[in-house]
Amino acid sequence: MERSRKRWSWSRLFGNKRFALVFSILLAFIIWTVLMYRNTDDTQNWRIDDVPITLEYTTGAVESGYKVYDTSKSAVSVSVTGNTLTVRQIKAEHLEVVATITGSLQKGNNTVSLSARKKSGSMNDFTVASIDPGTIEVYVDVPKEKTLSIENGISASVAENYYMPTPQFATETVTVSGPETEVNRVVRAAAEYDFTAPLSETREFPAQVVLYDENGEPVESAYLSASLSSVDVRIQVLWQQSVALQPTFVNRPALFANRYYTLTPDSVTLAGSKDSFNTLTSITLPPFDFSKLNLSTESYLIEIPALEGFTSISGEKRTTLRFNLNGYSEKWFTVAEVAVVGKRPDREVEIFDQSVSVMVVGPTQDLESLEDTAVTATLNLANVETTGMVELPITVAVSGTNTCWVYGTYKAAVNIS
Repeated sequence: MERSRKRWSWSRLFGNKRFALVFSILLAFIIWTVLMYRNTDDTQNWRIDDVPITLEYTTGAVESGYKVYDTSKSAVSVSVTGNTLTVRQIKAEHLEVVATITGSLQKGNNTVSLSARKKSGSMNDFTVASIDPGTIEVYVDVPKEKTLSIENGISASVAENYYMPTPQFATETVTVSGPETEVNRVVRAAAEYDFTAPLSETREFPAQVVLYDENGEPVESAYLSASLSSVDVRIQVLWQQSVALQPTFVNRPALFANRYYTLTPDSVTLAGSKDSFNTLTSITLPPFDFSKLNLSTESYLIEIPALEGFTSISGEKRTTLRFNLNGYSEKWFTVAEVAVVGKRPDREVEIFDQSVSVMVVGPTQDLESLEDTAVTATLNLANVETTGMVELPITVAVSGTNTCWVYGTYKAAVNIS
């Protein structure tokens, strides 16, 4: 039996879809390769977008202290020329676009020309044809910073009988930095916050820090930066109440009536916690010594003591104690002998002048009835350890009256051996 033979057929081969697909791709690649290498001597313009701009400062710009704060563009398009095969491989990282900052620029906005160059190590077989755009706007200035105190711009009120001292800021200053021209516009800073309802308790909150110009308008600038945009604030809200001042006296005659003196002011307004006023009925003043009171000086300043835990709203630190001594007189009396008490048995005491002249103040009629013997002087040596010639204080008293007092202080010259 005769073996059958398979006959070769091109139509049958190209009728195979898989072979036809592979053959078509291979043929297309061969044609593209031939065309490309036949055109390697042809030149072509090629555009590369988003090429970043580099800022370069000249020596003059550095010496002027210039800094670029803003540019109208951060990247541009660059057109290059070269053979077709090369230019189509060029990317943005192969190029460098430069804006040169010189010392001749003015503070503010300036127009600066751009230049483009090949980066080292990149392909050389091309030239830069153009830059789009060829110029940019740059904002140039000298850096500056300024520190300002934060002023109180808190808008708040308190409920009836409450008091609000000046708000306390966690930070008292803010530092503003940026272009010199912009920084110079800022003249003050304020912490601002608005409360819509009266306060009756202490509050803590953040307040916005606002910068103002000389016209009182807020300064808004994209080129300025501040060390803080808000500050923590504490507003202490306290109860307020009027508290009477209570005078005290030393050597006051028993029958010297209260109507003969006045206090101005006779009370002060204090602020503190509401509960703290439950035990505070008055403020006791330091004692006034009647030995300082005569007819020549009838008013005296008395210090008002500060109380821990309270704030004086009215602000008075002293009150005036004023006496009305109408109908009073002054009279000199002579003490014939100074009595000595407290002398040690082993000591001898010699008083050089036993006679002492003493001024007594009191109602005129009472003074007329007083005798010299009503005034006594005593030298107390109980706590005196020194010897020799010394001058020691003596105690002078007036007896037989509840309305008169001794004015002044007195001493005696003595020799103790």
